[in-house]
Amino acid sequence: MTERTRGPSAASRALRLLAVAIVAALAYVLFLIVTAPASVVGRILPDVPEDTVFAGSIWHGSARFGNTARVGWDFDAAASRAALAPVFAVEVTGPDTRLTGWASAAPMPRPTGVTLRDVRGRAGWSLAMAAVPDLTIRCTPIATVDLAAVTLRQDRTVHAEGTLRSPAGTCRNLARPDMPPVAVPPLVAVARTDAAGAAQAVLATRDAPDVTLAEARLDDRAVLTVTVRPEGARMVPGLPTAFPIVVEMPLR
Repeated sequence: MTERTRGPSAASRALRLLAVAIVAALAYVLFLIVTAPASVVGRILPDVPEDTVFAGSIWHGSARFGNTARVGWDFDAAASRAALAPVFAVEVTGPDTRLTGWASAAPMPRPTGVTLRDVRGRAGWSLAMAAVPDLTIRCTPIATVDLAAVTLRQDRTVHAEGTLRSPAGTCRNLARPDMPPVAVPPLVAVARTDAAGAAQAVLATRDAPDVTLAEARLDDRAVLTVTVRPEGARMVPGLPTAFPIVVEMPLR
């Protein structure tokens, strides 16, 4: 009696089809990730201006903020393997700005923010104008930036460690053309995270680093408190100088 060769069972055929479907789905997801547009970055970071122009992909792309600043990023495969997380080389450029550093995003599929490390270079007033387009103050000093780490989260909390130093210069108020420019001495701003876990930045002159001109604090409730002391208000055209100015605003 000859044995009849039996074909694959219905169960094995179903398993093969399931395996093919899983591989196809994974390939499709990988294709979406690899070809995802740079605008996806705008969904990760908080408060990206609506007029931001994205180009490229999430792996090699850029974002331009009006005519004042451009942020470019490139995926670094070697650094990502070492860190077990996506790592990007980042460059910020503008008419008077050039900063370089490294950025790492929280793991997918629900990234919660971005951490910048070893951010160094120079930053001019064009960077402030990109962050606050309606700012009427214009200052001439170009700051030297040395930030060990800055973390920006979707809940609008920020953690930072590092310093910014600027030479002497002037500031003027475009809304008050009748006022002459105000002289600004060399300044130093120190950013750190305090014992309560809030981000804090303190501004002082280089000659008197223990005398606070202004300070900003962003707590874990995403409430920003800015205090400008009379010594600092004298350097901003149009501000009252008889008492400290305290502004508190929620960022979410």
